[in-house]
Amino acid sequence: MPAHRDPGAPRVTDRVVPFGRRDAVLRPPSLVAGVGAARGVDADEIVELVTAALGAAGLSVLSLAELATVAARAAEPGVVAAARRLAVPVVAHGADRLARVRVPHPSERVLRALGTASVAEAAALAAGGELLVPKRVSRPRGRAARATCAVVRRPGLGPPPSGRVPAAEVWVGLCDGFPPWELLRERLGDRVDSGAAVTLLNSGEQGESQRLGAILAWFTQRWGSRTPVKIVWNESRTDESSRVTTLAGVDAARVDMMSVVTVGNSATLAIAGPAATPRGYRWQA
Repeated sequence: MPAHRDPGAPRVTDRVVPFGRRDAVLRPPSLVAGVGAARGVDADEIVELVTAALGAAGLSVLSLAELATVAARAAEPGVVAAARRLAVPVVAHGADRLARVRVPHPSERVLRALGTASVAEAAALAAGGELLVPKRVSRPRGRAARATCAVVRRPGLGPPPSGRVPAAEVWVGLCDGFPPWELLRERLGDRVDSGAAVTLLNSGEQGESQRLGAILAWFTQRWGSRTPVKIVWNESRTDESSRVTTLAGVDAARVDMMSVVTVGNSATLAIAGPAATPRGYRWQA
């Protein structure tokens, strides 16, 4: 997943990249570590193996989304403790499902023991994706290995192509023509409660400043007055301009028909000018 390179914007990447004090890096939850484990494996062995696998591939542990394994090992204390230390959930897959996943390193011994020829690679690949780190075996000192690991990048995560609006974006028009004010208020209430970032379009009709003020009050009650807001004037025109402020800093009476107002949510942060909503990503600054 390449880093996002727009000037002044946070970089979005699951790779380890250099950054300065004024830079921000968003870590998408894009990596799955498949883990195979013997009975009695301890958490240290799994954590060391997973972090080493990620580090060798230049991947950030902050982008790890889950530990995936076979159902027969999902409740193993060492697996559960390792997931807790890595701050990710354990995701279990049945042996019958893993047996159908094509992997580069199947094992007859594992097939006889668990009913699937692969655990680490198959569990990592169970939901699709790109195999970045093939199966690795732990190297504990003084005893036999009890853990294996493989790393996959999940499909469909990360920043959209330039110029594309994410499907999760919500656009709402405020004019009297559509929708009726009662329905608009109901729909906006749903959006606010769901935590979606919302873009408000103003037609400049009489009375819309009052509507906008009421809507911003709803956001303020739920997300707080310091929630970032971006206002863009003359969008896509040669004289386009914008500023990032907060809900408390918006004067609804000054928002005209050439304005587009985007309200973030409780997770939105303004960093060195731009504002960004992580949507499940992890901030690194």
